[in-house]
Amino acid sequence: MARYIAFWIWLFPLLAGAAAQDTVVGAPAEVPWDTLMAEIQVIESLEEADSLKDGQMKALFARYQVGSEDYRRFYEQFLQRTPDAQQQFIQNVKSILQALTQANREAAVKELKLDRPASLPRKP
Repeated sequence: MARYIAFWIWLFPLLAGAAAQDTVVGAPAEVPWDTLMAEIQVIESLEEADSLKDGQMKALFARYQVGSEDYRRFYEQFLQRTPDAQQQFIQNVKSILQALTQANREAAVKELKLDRPASLPRKP
């Protein structure tokens, strides 16, 4: 768990410049923070230029209509949670991340099958 807490401590300053349960009072709308955090991890893991990642991060924050102040409030509320509640949130993020990863893999496989000429045999 210490590794994930270190991740949160590292992530806050990164996102601060970028733009109750898992929602924040005062946020523009009910923000699914666990989903947002999983999507952030996906973007950060991409092997792309930092400028492209920055653009994707800004688009992500715009899609959820949150800014650095909303994230700061969420982060403060997260730190006030019990360790069990923090761990549950982290487990939610990990589950969503696994689902996103699986969905991306399935989409890539489907794309490969669609791009393959009909004359080539398909591997079972």
